[in-house]
Amino acid sequence: MTPPISALHQPIELIGHETSLRMLERLKEMERPGKHLMLGCSFIERGSN
Repeated sequence: MTPPISALHQPIELIGHETSLRMLERLKEMERPGKHLMLGCSFIERGSN
């Protein structure tokens, strides 16, 4: 594409790993509310603004 589109790089493998752990945890403890998870990401600046 012209201009190249800026994007975010997210840790996909870590997201999948944490998601599966949290799903198993929720299945064991249904009465407790789920936990929030914030993972870092990096901005890949290209030609778009």
